[in-house]
Amino acid sequence: MDLERWKSLYYKHQQQYIRQRLLAIKYLYEGKIQEQIEIEFIYTPPYSPDFNLAEYIIHLLRLEVLHHQPVDTTIQLVQQKLENFLMIKHVQTPEQIQNTIEHIYRLI
Repeated sequence: MDLERWKSLYYKHQQQYIRQRLLAIKYLYEGKIQEQIEIEFIYTPPYSPDFNLAEYIIHLLRLEVLHHQPVDTTIQLVQQKLENFLMIKHVQTPEQIQNTIEHIYRLI
């Protein structure tokens, strides 16, 4: 994809993002919900692994389950190891998830 096409798609995505947020604000204002809840909109790039909780959990899974696997490990074996791990143990405790979310928030 050339640079001009990429810019065009990026700006189109930005406009859609802004339009969606304005509609959400209008809905909250008209519904008088704004007195009940507080919302803070934070613009982030369309995709950034640093702002994605799932990326942190995937990283932990890789370290716990998939690190130092033999080269000839099959997808079926990987799936089985992941399923067994997730049945026995949680990747993160609720406190760890909260800490990760706070870490992500501090990055913004």
